[in-house]
Amino acid sequence: MLAALLTGVNRAFPYLADVGALAKHTDALFRLVHKGSFAASVQALVLISHIAIGDASNKSNVPTDTKNSEQAEKLINRFYRALYAKLLDNQISTKGRNTMFLNLLFRSLKNDPSDDRCMAFIKRLCMSALQSSAPIGITYHHHYHYYCRYHYNYLSTIT
Repeated sequence: MLAALLTGVNRAFPYLADVGALAKHTDALFRLVHKGSFAASVQALVLISHIAIGDASNKSNVPTDTKNSEQAEKLINRFYRALYAKLLDNQISTKGRNTMFLNLLFRSLKNDPSDDRCMAFIKRLCMSALQSSAPIGITYHHHYHYYCRYHYNYLSTIT
Protein backbone atom coordinates (compact mmCIF):
# COMPACT_ATOMS: atom_id res chain seq x y z
CA MET A 1 0.00 0.00 0.00
CA LEU A 2 2.82 2.40 0.88
CA ALA A 3 4.62 1.58 -2.38
CA ALA A 4 1.51 2.53 -4.35
CA LEU A 5 1.26 5.83 -2.49
CA LEU A 6 4.92 6.61 -3.19
CA THR A 7 4.37 5.73 -6.86
CA GLY A 8 1.70 8.43 -7.02
CA VAL A 9 3.98 10.95 -5.34
CA ASN A 10 6.77 10.12 -7.79
CA ARG A 11 4.42 10.63 -10.72
CA ALA A 12 3.22 13.96 -9.37
CA PHE A 13 6.71 15.20 -8.51
CA PRO A 14 7.38 17.05 -11.81
CA TYR A 15 4.28 19.18 -11.19
CA LEU A 16 5.26 20.08 -7.63
CA ALA A 17 5.75 23.82 -7.21
CA ASP A 18 7.63 23.76 -3.88
CA VAL A 19 10.13 20.93 -3.47
CA GLY A 20 11.11 22.26 -0.05
CA ALA A 21 7.80 21.09 1.41
CA LEU A 22 8.62 17.54 0.39
CA ALA A 23 12.29 17.82 1.36
CA LYS A 24 11.28 18.15 5.01
CA HIS A 25 10.23 14.49 4.99
CA THR A 26 13.51 13.01 3.79
CA ASP A 27 14.30 11.47 7.18
CA ALA A 28 11.07 9.46 7.02
CA LEU A 29 11.87 8.43 3.46
CA PHE A 30 15.34 7.22 4.47
CA ARG A 31 13.81 5.24 7.34
CA LEU A 32 11.49 3.64 4.82
CA VAL A 33 14.43 2.77 2.54
CA HIS A 34 16.20 0.90 5.33
CA LYS A 35 13.23 -0.75 7.04
CA GLY A 36 10.42 -0.99 4.49
CA SER A 37 9.57 -3.60 1.93
CA PHE A 38 11.67 -3.75 -1.22
CA ALA A 39 8.99 -2.13 -3.40
CA ALA A 40 8.45 0.72 -0.94
CA SER A 41 12.17 1.25 -0.45
CA VAL A 42 12.77 1.47 -4.21
CA GLN A 43 9.96 4.01 -4.58
CA ALA A 44 11.39 5.99 -1.66
CA LEU A 45 14.86 5.93 -3.25
CA VAL A 46 13.40 7.24 -6.51
CA LEU A 47 11.67 10.07 -4.65
CA ILE A 48 14.83 10.90 -2.71
CA SER A 49 16.81 10.95 -5.95
CA HIS A 50 14.34 13.48 -7.36
CA ILE A 51 14.74 15.64 -4.28
CA ALA A 52 18.52 15.27 -3.92
CA ILE A 53 19.90 15.28 -7.44
CA GLY A 54 16.89 16.42 -9.41
CA ASP A 55 15.40 15.11 -12.60
CA ALA A 56 17.66 15.29 -15.64
CA SER A 57 14.81 16.49 -17.83
CA ASN A 58 13.67 19.22 -15.43
CA LYS A 59 16.44 20.88 -13.43
CA SER A 60 13.98 23.39 -11.95
CA ASN A 61 12.82 20.70 -9.51
CA VAL A 62 16.06 20.90 -7.55
CA PRO A 63 15.51 22.94 -4.38
CA THR A 64 16.96 26.40 -4.98
CA ASP A 65 17.49 27.27 -1.32
CA THR A 66 19.85 24.32 -0.74
CA LYS A 67 21.52 24.10 -4.14
CA ASN A 68 25.34 24.02 -3.88
CA SER A 69 25.11 24.15 -0.12
CA GLU A 70 26.37 21.85 2.59
CA GLN A 71 22.87 20.57 3.35
CA ALA A 72 22.32 19.53 -0.28
CA GLU A 73 25.68 17.77 -0.35
CA LYS A 74 24.81 15.84 2.81
CA LEU A 75 21.51 14.76 1.26
CA ILE A 76 23.24 13.60 -1.92
CA ASN A 77 25.84 11.64 0.06
CA ARG A 78 23.13 10.10 2.20
CA PHE A 79 21.18 9.08 -0.91
CA TYR A 80 24.20 7.39 -2.46
CA ARG A 81 24.99 5.63 0.81
CA ALA A 82 21.43 4.22 0.97
CA LEU A 83 21.64 3.13 -2.67
CA TYR A 84 25.01 1.50 -1.98
CA ALA A 85 23.59 -0.41 0.99
CA LYS A 86 20.61 -1.58 -1.07
CA LEU A 87 22.93 -3.30 -3.58
CA LEU A 88 23.51 -6.16 -1.13
CA ASP A 89 19.80 -6.73 -0.62
CA ASN A 90 18.96 -10.27 -1.67
CA GLN A 91 15.44 -9.24 -2.69
CA ILE A 92 16.72 -7.58 -5.88
CA SER A 93 16.55 -10.84 -7.81
CA THR A 94 13.24 -12.03 -6.36
CA LYS A 95 11.00 -8.97 -6.20
CA GLY A 96 9.13 -7.16 -8.94
CA ARG A 97 10.71 -3.74 -8.59
CA ASN A 98 14.19 -4.88 -9.58
CA THR A 99 13.95 -3.19 -13.00
CA MET A 100 13.10 0.12 -11.39
CA PHE A 101 15.95 -0.27 -8.91
CA LEU A 102 18.49 -1.11 -11.61
CA ASN A 103 17.30 1.83 -13.73
CA LEU A 104 17.69 4.14 -10.72
CA LEU A 105 21.15 2.71 -10.10
CA PHE A 106 22.19 3.29 -13.70
CA ARG A 107 20.86 6.87 -13.82
CA SER A 108 22.38 7.75 -10.45
CA LEU A 109 25.83 6.46 -11.30
CA LYS A 110 25.76 8.00 -14.75
CA ASN A 111 25.13 11.43 -13.23
CA ASP A 112 27.46 11.06 -10.24
CA PRO A 113 30.41 13.47 -10.41
CA SER A 114 32.44 11.60 -7.77
CA ASP A 115 34.87 9.14 -9.33
CA ASP A 116 35.70 7.54 -5.99
CA ARG A 117 32.05 6.87 -5.23
CA CYS A 118 31.54 5.38 -8.71
CA MET A 119 34.54 3.15 -8.15
CA ALA A 120 33.07 1.90 -4.88
CA PHE A 121 29.76 1.18 -6.62
CA ILE A 122 31.52 -0.73 -9.40
CA LYS A 123 33.36 -2.88 -6.87
CA ARG A 124 30.07 -3.55 -5.05
CA LEU A 125 28.43 -4.42 -8.39
CA CYS A 126 31.17 -6.94 -9.13
CA MET A 127 30.77 -8.48 -5.69
CA SER A 128 26.95 -8.58 -5.95
CA ALA A 129 27.01 -10.08 -9.44
CA LEU A 130 28.62 -13.23 -8.07
CA GLN A 131 25.85 -13.70 -5.51
CA SER A 132 22.82 -12.88 -7.65
CA SER A 133 20.79 -14.67 -10.28
CA ALA A 134 21.87 -14.72 -13.92
CA PRO A 135 19.67 -11.85 -15.23
CA ILE A 136 20.70 -9.54 -12.41
CA GLY A 137 24.35 -10.53 -12.79
CA ILE A 138 24.20 -9.74 -16.51
CA THR A 139 22.72 -6.32 -15.72
CA TYR A 140 25.48 -5.66 -13.21
CA HIS A 141 28.01 -6.68 -15.84
CA HIS A 142 26.39 -4.25 -18.28
CA HIS A 143 26.76 -1.43 -15.73
CA TYR A 144 30.38 -2.42 -15.16
CA HIS A 145 31.08 -2.50 -18.90
CA TYR A 146 29.45 0.91 -19.38
CA TYR A 147 31.66 2.56 -16.77
CA CYS A 148 34.84 0.86 -17.93
CA ARG A 149 34.14 1.95 -21.50
CA TYR A 150 33.30 5.57 -20.73
CA HIS A 151 35.61 5.97 -17.75
CA TYR A 152 38.61 3.99 -18.93
CA ASN A 153 40.65 4.82 -15.81
CA TYR A 154 38.29 2.55 -13.80
CA LEU A 155 39.47 -0.52 -15.66
CA SER A 156 43.07 -0.13 -14.53
CA THR A 157 41.95 0.36 -10.92
CA ILE A 158 39.84 -2.80 -10.76
CA THR A 159 42.15 -5.25 -12.54
